Amino acid sequence: MDNKYIANRQQIMRLRDFRYEGGAAQGVRACEVQSGQLLATVVADRCMDIYEIMFKGINLGFINSMGVCAPAYYDNKGDNFQYTFTAGFMSTCGLASYGAACFDGEELGQHGRIGAVPARNFCARYTSEGAELSGEMVEARLFKENYRLERKYTFDKPNCFSLTDTITNMASREVPFQVLYHINVGYPLLDESCELLLPTKRVIPRDEPSAKGADRWRIVESPADNVTEQCFYHELGQKDGRSVAGIYNKGLGIGFIYTFDKEVLDEFVEWKYPCSGEYVLGLEPGNSMVNGRDVARREGKLKTLKPGEQVTHTMHFRFFDSSEYDGIARLIKQYK
Repeated sequence: MDNKYIANRQQIMRLRDFRYEGGAAQGVRACEVQSGQLLATVVADRCMDIYEIMFKGINLGFINSMGVCAPAYYDNKGDNFQYTFTAGFMSTCGLASYGAACFDGEELGQHGRIGAVPARNFCARYTSEGAELSGEMVEARLFKENYRLERKYTFDKPNCFSLTDTITNMASREVPFQVLYHINVGYPLLDESCELLLPTKRVIPRDEPSAKGADRWRIVESPADNVTEQCFYHELGQKDGRSVAGIYNKGLGIGFIYTFDKEVLDEFVEWKYPCSGEYVLGLEPGNSMVNGRDVARREGKLKTLKPGEQVTHTMHFRFFDSSEYDGIARLIKQYK
């Protein structure tokens, strides 16, 4: 980045490594990146997931009641995952399993362990084009699985970033492989004026409560007390092996989309929970449904990795305002 007006790149692009103080977040390492009108907080000690995304000063994700929790608080039993589920803008689920807690040869907790694994060799640095964050997470135990997740964020264009993950089976045995990107939208981006940006071809409700709202999957309702979560499986269109998802708030005039590798992330779930105080929508690509690993195995849909096998894919995120909406709408139609 050659700019004769500045002495330090922090003048125009923030890259700040820090640790949280106080409460359950005590000592957790994170990094703040500012690029254009986009501000992102990546939590190195929680799988390098994205806690906060702010665009034009507006928070886009969903901050759960506990906020950032140190990985030491994670509990893999049943649905105890929920006690330390930050949510944020993006939480990674997997890699041995995700979805509902179940029994599949052993007891498996909700959404798996990887989201609570701290990064090794975490590095945040400026590049000639912008900034890059990288690190690796290892989910492993003796005599069983040994997954390595190498993650890299690239911030090289204003109001955009890319996420590249490489997942390798380091074990000497074939292992189950499930990965989900739990991308969460919260208030103020999420409200009744939102439009979902999805090239949906078909929708399948996950269960009976979801079936009751199947004709309203596109609609973002007002918050209500004691609602039941709903999940919808989407068959999305694709173009050149990729698909797209996003949301736009007509009132605020801002939104985001992301594209992803449909060959790797071949399932997509919409998580809808317009509950008072926990108002959230999830737009979640993955490689399995969220009914539990036991169901995936029983239905013959469970993915595996052979010894040494490696999967690499990239997601591209773009944040935009009303001046770009028409072009975004035309882009979505190209995937239908």
